[in-house]
Amino acid sequence: MLKPYLWPMHIGGADVAGDHWTYPVHADLAIADPRAAEQAVSDARGGTVCEGVIAQVALAEPRHLAAASAAAAAAFPAWRAVPLRDRLAIGADIHRRIVRRRDELVAMMIADGYPERVAQWSAAGVEHILSPEYLARCAAELHRRETVGDRQVILRRLPDGVVAFHPPRNAAATLSCLAIPMLLAGNTLVMRAPNAVPSGVMYLFREIVLPALEDAGAPPGVCNLVCGGAQQTVQAWLEDPLIDDIAFVGSSDIGIEVGNECFRRGKKPLLELAGNDGFVVWEDADLDQAAHAAAESFLASTQICMVPKYVVVHPGVADGFLRRLSGLAEGLRPGLPSEPGAVLAPVAKAQDFLAMVAACRAAGATVVTGGGLLNLAGRSSGHGPFARPTVVRADGLARADRLPAVTEETFFPLLPVVVPTAAETGPDLLDRIVGLLNRNRYGLRNSLWTASPAVIDRFLAAVTNGGMIKINDTHAGTTPYAPTHGGTGLSGGPHGETYYPLLRATHLQAVSIGTGIDVTDALVSVSVSVR
Repeated sequence: MLKPYLWPMHIGGADVAGDHWTYPVHADLAIADPRAAEQAVSDARGGTVCEGVIAQVALAEPRHLAAASAAAAAAFPAWRAVPLRDRLAIGADIHRRIVRRRDELVAMMIADGYPERVAQWSAAGVEHILSPEYLARCAAELHRRETVGDRQVILRRLPDGVVAFHPPRNAAATLSCLAIPMLLAGNTLVMRAPNAVPSGVMYLFREIVLPALEDAGAPPGVCNLVCGGAQQTVQAWLEDPLIDDIAFVGSSDIGIEVGNECFRRGKKPLLELAGNDGFVVWEDADLDQAAHAAAESFLASTQICMVPKYVVVHPGVADGFLRRLSGLAEGLRPGLPSEPGAVLAPVAKAQDFLAMVAACRAAGATVVTGGGLLNLAGRSSGHGPFARPTVVRADGLARADRLPAVTEETFFPLLPVVVPTAAETGPDLLDRIVGLLNRNRYGLRNSLWTASPAVIDRFLAAVTNGGMIKINDTHAGTTPYAPTHGGTGLSGGPHGETYYPLLRATHLQAVSIGTGIDVTDALVSVSVSVR
């Protein structure tokens, strides 16, 4: 178990204890012995911190939220005046610290409930988002300059101001790192750690980000940390005139409402919401590799936005693909998050999972494997915390359009595999499949597996849905220079697109300078190169 941390809030460059605290316990204990976990919290509240308690974290009240936004607003002018190259140097330092303390970060993610394999994958994603190459590639888009005769035309992206960041509880530490590039773009930050699982966020920012900012001499108030409930915190941000952007990561239902409220109040919403990713397997695909990529769906029991949520497979290879995918699903077993190679996590919506399996059967789909709940030992249990990884076969593209397991995001390990019927198979089959993808209301990622360049060209020319397209590649993994998040539809909101956080929290401004004057100071100072 980890040693207990004492983490006050951090506002305006100073620690603030507050009047109330939360005591998160290690996920291993919460799963293996819920009563012992409850007792550990009770003992901690009484002053006795015993094994299993990860930390003591201060809880924010309305006055703390107001103080945090005021500190961020006060720090913004000085912080945005720091040349971009210097802010990127701080980013490189944060990246080095994360790499150096990767094992500690992984351990904290596991304590929050990430299964071990998912924690390792998540830490790699954090390193990707903060790598100097990734940041420099994004930063190159912040400043463009052209000379036409004796006139200079400059297009530059300026920081928005104070960004309030809301990460979700299911992947709080991983997704909170999206705020760091927003800081490096020149914004100041109010970061909320979820009160139910604050440890990963607090560790990342208090133990890594804040020391890097302080060592670099960043102005106090650049980065402010609070811990509290989601609804009251977001409502306070909506009502606070000092908050410019609200970066909300979470469900589409709530996120779209937050976005609408932001627009109504003149704030900028930065939305990263749910995913319902499509995964296409063509007749010439490498079935072994495609099945392994599709099985990424079961990472953290599918409680991750950017994993495959439904598959469409060419009928000519459907049986072979399903055999491989089902074998991979059957090889997954429940375990404590800390167990090496752990993949599955307890499901938050167990009854919804059972209801969806029943709905699939009622609609004529076939459960190929899985379909029930499991206890920690891997035995069937009507009230077990885990859901058995489930593969469902649905014959017919027309049926898929009416199957909620395909059309709606699922947040449990149920992967429907759609097999077109003989009547649907013809020269226009690929167009029919792409039509299914484009009709999906979400738009995070889509994948295609094929050996045909012509099929790839047709697919890319036709598919309009998704912030990222993966071709013969890991669906959930990172790609050099490419974003990790972002999409269209219910994945990103009305103005959603691929999500480069360094760019999303900025706005474009054009500058025209005539009479032959050569400007070389502040504007040129933001120029960067990719090394």
